[in-house]
Amino acid sequence: MRAIYHENIENLSYIEGEEAHHLANVVRIKKGEEILILNGKGQRVRAKVSNIEKDRVYIEIFESILMEHPNRIHLAIGLPKKDAFEEVIRNATEIGLSKIYYFKSQFSQQDFVFNDRIKRVLISASIQSNNPYFPALEKLADLNSLISIFGQYNKILYFCSHSKIPSKSDLNLNERDKVLVIIGPEGGFSSPEEDQLINNSLVNAIHLPSYILRAQNAVVASTAWIMGKLE
Repeated sequence: MRAIYHENIENLSYIEGEEAHHLANVVRIKKGEEILILNGKGQRVRAKVSNIEKDRVYIEIFESILMEHPNRIHLAIGLPKKDAFEEVIRNATEIGLSKIYYFKSQFSQQDFVFNDRIKRVLISASIQSNNPYFPALEKLADLNSLISIFGQYNKILYFCSHSKIPSKSDLNLNERDKVLVIIGPEGGFSSPEEDQLINNSLVNAIHLPSYILRAQNAVVASTAWIMGKLE
């Protein structure tokens, strides 16, 4: 089913603008076909195309559901470069992570500003995956700010890029656990930052049997590892 994004779904009777052009001229949707409409806030609407005009696609909504928010796996990441962080946001949305904390670590090279380009990344990833929720993006000042919220989580997993740290790869997880995944920027965390993490009794260090991954790929690999562990 073709999915589109629309910010205001309530009482929606037609699609216009860029979305209508895409449906009519790119997808070439036909009268009577179904579409899925998402708003990034959990609403999942199924509708049937009732008519197609030059600049509008008319629809009839026959199902509207507010989906349960999974709110189970959160990501914390030392800010990587701009392009890498955009891909982190894209991958996190498609996988279904519900929150992304970002903070400047010693090796971070940029600040993050939410703009139209980031919103387009969220919309594209939501449509691609049919995920009805955008992840919440929350800025933290630094690693110390992140450590201060550790008490909110049942499991905290720091995915490190080298094997010198004893890995707790036999860790048991279940679907009731609220999990925080921690990933460093390009170059990883500095030695003092890494010491703060691995010496914290709440943190479980995980080393995957892989080469060093880019931040966006580390998000995918670490989340896949967690999903494989969930009972």
